[in-house]
Parts: sequence; C-alpha cells; structure tokens
Amino acid sequence: MSKPLSKWSKDWSSKQKLQYIWDYYKLPLFAAVILLYVLGSLFYGRLTRKEIVLYTALINVEPSSALVQQLTDHYLADEISGDSAATSRASRQEVYLYQNLFLSAADNADPQYTAASRMKILAAIDAEELDVIVTSREVMDAFAEKEYLYDLTELVDADVRSNQSTLYRYDSASSDRILGLHISEDSILEPSRYDQDLYVGILVNTPRIEQASAYLKYLY
Repeated sequence: MSKPLSKWSKDWSSKQKLQYIWDYYKLPLFAAVILLYVLGSLFYGRLTRKEIVLYTALINVEPSSALVQQLTDHYLADEISGDSAATSRASRQEVYLYQNLFLSAADNADPQYTAASRMKILAAIDAEELDVIVTSREVMDAFAEKEYLYDLTELVDADVRSNQSTLYRYDSASSDRILGLHISEDSILEPSRYDQDLYVGILVNTPRIEQASAYLKYLY
C-alpha cells in the first residue's frame, strides 16, 4: 500500500494530486455528495408534490377503475374545461380518494380490517382530511346519527331538491334537512353500473366547503 502524500506540491502529476485529494478529503466529499442528494430529493419533491384540493372516500363500496377516475381525475378535468389558466393550476392539484374502507362488516373484510378502517376514518375526520363520502345507506345512517353530515339544503339546486327520491334524510327529527343525495340516474355516476345503492354526503367539519359544494354539483 502506498503511503499517503503529506504535503501538496505543484510539481506532482495529475495522478498524485488526485491521490492526495482522495487520501485527505474523501470523507468531506462523501458528505457533500450525500448532502446534495438529500437536498436534490427535497427540491424535486417540492416541485412535483401536488396540492390536495379535496379529500373523498369510498366507504363500504367496491372501487372500480372507472368509478375512481370519475371521482378524481374527471372532476378536475371538468373544473378546468375551457380555462387555460385552470389547466396549468390543475396539473399541480389532486383529489385524494380513500379506498377499501369499511365502517361495517362486508363479505371481503375481516373484523380486524374493519376495525382498522374505522380508526382510519375517524382519524381523517378529526384531522379535517375527509370532505366527501360516497357510500351505502347503512354508512350514511351511521354518519348522520353521529351528526357528521353537512346540511345540503342551501347547496343543492332547486331541481335536485324537487326530486324527493334523490334526497337523503336521516329521520323525522331531521326531516327538514338534506344530509345527502342518493346517486340516481341524474348523476354522472350511472347507478345502474353498480350492484348497490350509493349515496353522497359532505362532512360537517370540512374546511373546504366551497370545493365540496362544487364537487356535489359535478356529481349532479
């Protein structure tokens, strides 16, 4: 093994100069490379990270690729239609969709998975990271009982309010409030394609009520 060179000399060959740098500066060089890699990763993450404009969830509903597309990318595409500025903005936006969540037991969900799903749903509600749910009547009733659902009376259009079969009301005590909408043939989701009745509701504590309202209008 060659002895490390102890003092820089301008008369050295290129190989000797590189050997000197390697012998005395390899650790700082490694540290600099690692630091540059970390900083580059963070910078790239900030550039490519999308802003979540709405949190939605499918609960007790089997997701299909078509349904997922309608609830996420198609909504953003509908929002930016004909608006070039919005097109640029939407490329950095995302509708976050929770999938495979179960509030109650289902054929394909074991009790432990269902319990974990409940905890995830409650955590999302507490963190105000759940705005809109698409779900079954059973789950709507459970959310309404806990007073988790926003009164949609002022949000839905008059023609939607006039169709009583579309409106979800929990019980006689809240019969004057519209707490959700039944996914009917008037909706873009085309209920005939699914083997269960679907409902949509907005969470009462959503901090994104304007976006959630726009989403509801998109669905109807």
